[in-house]
Amino acid sequence: MQAPRQHTQVAARSNRLPTKSVREYTLRDEVHLEDMTPTEPCCTIGFVPLFDRATRTEGSPAAYTEDSFTFLNRAAGEFWERIRVELNAWFADYETCAPPQKAADLRARFRGADPRQHLPAWWELYLFRLLRLSVPTGTVEPEPERSSAATSPDFMVTGGAVGRAKLYVEAVQPVTGIADKDRHPRREAPILDAINEIDNRNFFVHVAAIRVGEERPKKTSFIGPIKVWLETLDPDRVQEDYERSRTLPGRVFSGPNWKIELRAIPRAPGKRSRRARLIGMGPMTSGYVNDVADVRSALGRKRSHYGDLDGPFIVAAMPSFHFDFESAADVFYGSQAISFPIDDPESAVSVRKPDGFWGPGSSRVSAALIGPGVLPWTIAKTSPTLWLNPFAAQPLPTSWLPVPYVRVAEDGPPRVVHPPTGPAALFRLPEDWPGPEPRFADETT
Repeated sequence: MQAPRQHTQVAARSNRLPTKSVREYTLRDEVHLEDMTPTEPCCTIGFVPLFDRATRTEGSPAAYTEDSFTFLNRAAGEFWERIRVELNAWFADYETCAPPQKAADLRARFRGADPRQHLPAWWELYLFRLLRLSVPTGTVEPEPERSSAATSPDFMVTGGAVGRAKLYVEAVQPVTGIADKDRHPRREAPILDAINEIDNRNFFVHVAAIRVGEERPKKTSFIGPIKVWLETLDPDRVQEDYERSRTLPGRVFSGPNWKIELRAIPRAPGKRSRRARLIGMGPMTSGYVNDVADVRSALGRKRSHYGDLDGPFIVAAMPSFHFDFESAADVFYGSQAISFPIDDPESAVSVRKPDGFWGPGSSRVSAALIGPGVLPWTIAKTSPTLWLNPFAAQPLPTSWLPVPYVRVAEDGPPRVVHPPTGPAALFRLPEDWPGPEPRFADETT
C-alpha cells in the first residue's frame, strides 16, 4: 500500500462524515484536494497511519510471546490487510476530529505491547467510528473542552439525530477474565513457542498442564525429550486406540522448577506431509471469574466522575468474551439469588439482590454500552448492546444509536431489541468481512 501523497496546500478540517468512504483516501495513490467536497476530511495531509507501511510475508498465527499489535502489524494475507486498511481509515478520520496530541496519544497506546494500553485504545477508536456512523451528519468531538470542569468524557456528539442536544460517551476497560493464581503466561510463552517449533508431522500435542517457576528452563531440557517421545508413537495405532478407548497417550516432562504435561493427538493421514505448529490444544486456564463485580466497579468509578452533564451520558465497557447476557443482567439489575422461608424451602423463588448498578445513585448514567468480544476482526459480526437506565435523570433515546438495546417489561425479564440492520451494514462492510479468505494458509489445507 503506497503512502498517500503529501500536499503543501492546506485544506480546512471538517468534522462531518465524508460522503465517500474515508478508506478510499488511504488506498489511492493520489488524492487531490480539488476532488474533495468541503465536507470530506483531508486524510492525506500529515497522516501517520496506525500500521507500518511495509510488504508483509509472515502469515503464521500469533506466537505466544507476540502482543496483539505486533501480530496485526506483521500478519500477511488479504484477511489481515483488510483489517489494517479499515483501521487506518478510521484513524485518519479520527485525526480530523481530535486535537493532534490526543490523536498521537491514541496511536501510541494502540501500538503498545501492553494490553492495558492497546485494548482501551482500540475500544476508543471503535466507539469513535460507531458514533460517527450512528450520527453521520452530526459532530463527534474527542475529549471536548468544558468551561465548568477540568476533565471531560471521551466523546461528545452534537447535531444530526441528536439535534440541539448533546450526547456524552466515556470508554472504560474493566480488568476481567479468569484469574488463575498458578499460571504465569509471560513465563510460559517462550516455552510454548519453543514447543511449536518442533517439526513432527504425525502429531499435534495438547498441552494439558504447564507450570513454570521464576527460572526459565533451557530449551534443550524439554525440546529433545518431547521429540524422542513423539517419534516412538505410531499415529495410526494411536488413532485406533483412541477410537476404542477414547484416551490419548500422555507424558509429563519436568525439571526443578517447571512441569509440562502433554497428550499426543494424531494428525489426519492426508495432512501429514506438511509442517504445522505442534500445539493443537491448550493450555487451558481454570480459576475464579468475577466479571460481574469487575464491570460493576468500572462503571461505578465513572457514574459521578464528570458531575452533572448537559446531555445523556453513556459509559461504554468492553469486558472479556466470557461476559454474557446473564452477567450483564446481574451487573445492572442485581445478582441472582434464591429466596425461601427457613421453614419452607420448597417455596423457593428466584430473586435479585439489591446490588445492581441501576438505581438512584447512578441516575447520571443514561445507559451502558457493553461490548464483549468486539475486536478488530469481529466488527462485521459482533455488536455491543445498550443497557438503558430506568432511573436516568436524562434518558437516552434509543434512536440515537442503531445497536441492540435491552428493554425491561414490568411483568417479564429483560429482553434484547435488535435494530433493522446488523453491524456489517452499520460499518458498511460485507457480511463475511474481513474474509472471505481464511485467516491463515493452514486453514485451507
